[in-house]
Amino acid sequence: MEQPRLHDGLLEGLHVKADKSATLCLKDVGGVQYELKLDSVEYLLANEFREGNIILDLTIERGKDCNGSLLRALFDSNYLKNHPEFLDALQRRIETEDLALVSIDPSYGCSFLALCRTINWRVMTSG
Repeated sequence: MEQPRLHDGLLEGLHVKADKSATLCLKDVGGVQYELKLDSVEYLLANEFREGNIILDLTIERGKDCNGSLLRALFDSNYLKNHPEFLDALQRRIETEDLALVSIDPSYGCSFLALCRTINWRVMTSG
């Protein structure tokens, strides 16, 4: 399934499981509901989850055009300063498409970053 247009849509829920999966419940402005399932999640950061999390942009980055500043935001800056090779190794894994970087930039509410191996979209309702 192609990535839906979610600008001004909502992040309605986030379910993180012990099996290293995460499911995001999303709704577009037309009311269509989606699930975005992330498997083999290695790192995840979700901040400021609130009622009415409005999505400015949702991006999925793989390959050579990965935004390094987003990747850095997942980790403590002191750790990265002391272990620069760690970030380089993750960047290489994204460049070779072993990992994907999923990012939600909010207009309001939850900012979200995750590094995972696989991504699956599912339409839940048609609005």
